[in-house]
Amino acid sequence: MRRSLAICDRAGRDPRPLLDAQQEQLIPVARALNRRLANASGFDRTLILWRSETVTATLRFLDAMREIDLAEAPSR
Repeated sequence: MRRSLAICDRAGRDPRPLLDAQQEQLIPVARALNRRLANASGFDRTLILWRSETVTATLRFLDAMREIDLAEAPSR
């Protein structure tokens, strides 16, 4: 992802298609992890929670990148 965002930036390309595609792939994963978390216990719960938080953080990152790109768009 990082390398692809760098390539988009260097090429002056709009990163939103990449950000959208990543989000499209991760939303079902986040939903599935949340469903699994509801019924998990013990270390399984710990592991699923860690994975869920990682995916959630990545989704927040994608949203933040989209906002940054939209804010900078007029200057391009």
